[in-house]
Amino acid sequence: MKKFFPLILVFILSLTLSSCKGTKSDNVVIENLPESIWEGESVSLTGKYTGDEGRYFYEWSTSNSEIASIKSTTDGVEVLYSEAELQTYKRGTVTITLKIYANGKSSAPVYKEYTLKVINETDLPEVENFGFDFSSLTLKVGESLELSPNVSPEGSVFKETVSYASEYPEIASIDFTGKITALSKGDTVISITYREKSLDIDVSVISVSESIDLKVNLGEGYTIPEETININKGDKIYYKVSFSPANTDTKTFGFYCENSSVISVGNGYIEALMDGQSSFTVYALEYPALRKSINIIVTDPDKPVAPTPEEDEKLIEEAEKNPPASSSEVTDETSEETPDSSSAVSSENSEQE
Repeated sequence: MKKFFPLILVFILSLTLSSCKGTKSDNVVIENLPESIWEGESVSLTGKYTGDEGRYFYEWSTSNSEIASIKSTTDGVEVLYSEAELQTYKRGTVTITLKIYANGKSSAPVYKEYTLKVINETDLPEVENFGFDFSSLTLKVGESLELSPNVSPEGSVFKETVSYASEYPEIASIDFTGKITALSKGDTVISITYREKSLDIDVSVISVSESIDLKVNLGEGYTIPEETININKGDKIYYKVSFSPANTDTKTFGFYCENSSVISVGNGYIEALMDGQSSFTVYALEYPALRKSINIIVTDPDKPVAPTPEEDEKLIEEAEKNPPASSSEVTDETSEETPDSSSAVSSENSEQE
């Protein structure tokens, strides 16, 4: 009997320790726990018991506090679920244990163990490709975009270790996750660095109105964007306004003309009233700076056309080459012809006599 006593003692001791540790249970769940995490990173965890609904005591622990530690704000309190913050320190493997007690910890707990790898760059394969499908982009003020690099081989880049910087953060800022936010109109350069690789992306930030294209289509025979069009008095042409892209919320527009005595403008038409010149402008009501203007020249086909400056100059040159006869020359010619005539008339008269 004596020789079996040590074995019996070990068995009793193991039962005691087992009862203290509790019973493994799949009803103990830890949410948000990744399989691996970068050293120095932290993550918020939520522990729940999916068995009988009620309030329980939750107890968190790690197998190696030098690799990772865990702290809960609900220790010693009966709660429906427990939240905890996991902080990692260095590379290694650690076991996360969550115990759940009922009846004020008077009974053995149920528990679940999870294995977590804390990694660093030495665990990643060498990066063969790191880049983007574009080298420049345009954003509207207030718009955001999260950069996501193309990486090969897959898993060779730990996203949290990619660094981002903006040359002019007041134009477009970027946070540690790669999210760009357009703040004001202008241009900046976003620099991305990972290990020995780095690249730049040119970013242009435009106003909302600049992101919308306003088109004015005139009637047949007229095209936009012509700066000037010519029409005859009495003519009536029609126009249509459209905005793009199609999903823009800008749909309404206003219009006006510079000289209403020359042209009359209505919703969809322009009518020529008299010869002259006037501008016609269409603008977006939501963004008045977004506008298109056309210069319109109206000609009256029944009105004599005044000579152009070139034609005036040619007439002057011709007049200088062929000047009109002077008054003295006309007088001399008349005086020479008068005696012959007189004499002729006198001769005739004398014969008659």
